[in-house]
Amino acid sequence: MAKNDKPEAKQPEPESVSASVFKALQGEWQVVYSELNGEMTPLTEKIILRHQGNNFTVTKNGRVAYEGTFAINVIPMPHVVVLNFRKSAFEGYLAAPRVGIALLAGDTLKTVFGPAGLPVETQRGFQSFPDSDTVMTIHQRVGAERGTGMTVSASKSVAIW
Repeated sequence: MAKNDKPEAKQPEPESVSASVFKALQGEWQVVYSELNGEMTPLTEKIILRHQGNNFTVTKNGRVAYEGTFAINVIPMPHVVVLNFRKSAFEGYLAAPRVGIALLAGDTLKTVFGPAGLPVETQRGFQSFPDSDTVMTIHQRVGAERGTGMTVSASKSVAIW
């Protein structure tokens, strides 16, 4: 090694997709839209989903309504999420894990879950439909309410109203 040569700094290993998605899910997410069996549900309460590590808490108007742990499989797209409830305002969720799908795009998190113990039909994508016993929810990261998302697509082919 010459006098002025410095050893090459070792580059950090790239973050795995799993670690990257898990990290991006952390924090608070406010429900901005939801459907039950294909019908829009009224948002009469402020509903916040919080991910902290692999724990989740859902508060309604500041009161804990649900809590438990979650796991996410990032290999399939959409990702598969499993919720295990410790506390639930709806007793049916305590019977078995809820398996659903999730898609994270910037400050937007979309999920679809069916009844406890049954996976959702992933071929239907992010929709809830009559008599499906599915809940589709769109969350926005708390703090992004002023809109940090795109207004025109990257291809410049479409824009929001």
